[in-house]
Amino acid sequence: MRLLVSVRSLEEARIAHQGGADLIDVKEPLRGSLGRPDDDFVAAIADEFMGVSSVSAAMGELREQPAWVTPPYRITYLKFGLSKCVGTNWRDELLAIRALTPMAIVPAAYADFSRAESPSIAEVVEFVIANHFSAMLIDTYVKDGQDLLTWMTEGEIQNLAAKLRADGIDLALAGSLKLDHLPVLRRIKPKWFAVRGAVCHESRRESAIELERVRELKRAIAQS
Repeated sequence: MRLLVSVRSLEEARIAHQGGADLIDVKEPLRGSLGRPDDDFVAAIADEFMGVSSVSAAMGELREQPAWVTPPYRITYLKFGLSKCVGTNWRDELLAIRALTPMAIVPAAYADFSRAESPSIAEVVEFVIANHFSAMLIDTYVKDGQDLLTWMTEGEIQNLAAKLRADGIDLALAGSLKLDHLPVLRRIKPKWFAVRGAVCHESRRESAIELERVRELKRAIAQS
């Protein structure tokens, strides 16, 4: 299991890297669960860290996308939320974007999909397997303190993780997860343990991340 840390500044990216994050994820939490950061900020992260770390970026919600234009940078992953996608042609839209960029497209399924008006997790899993995506994310849409395990049982997540793993698809788990969730995640065995609030001052996702919190989480994962 590897550590993904979401950052909102170049200084935070440096702290995450110094603390041992395996993947630096760029997003703006004030813009939503997968709030899209400014392109020039992502480009600065890519310039400094691509080649020494994997880098991903949140692209916001698929329904918010204008006509697709490939961003002016090259990173590892681009993540798309699927809120408000029920009843739309979200599958074709994701496939069309994937065909236009060499960067890996990561669909994000929301555990609280009823609140997000997004496809169910089962639908997204079926889609990524059928279309041979390299990775997917399971997150929560509404950030109100309810974590991933409020919406899904450990068994449900474990079954999905095993299904994806059997098809060679990497799974990232997010959704207000923290150090206390590590025993459950060890049993589920996702590829990525994705955090922000867990490594922020006072565990508030809008606050700055702290080096010692990143290091503590990285040490705990290494012991698993």
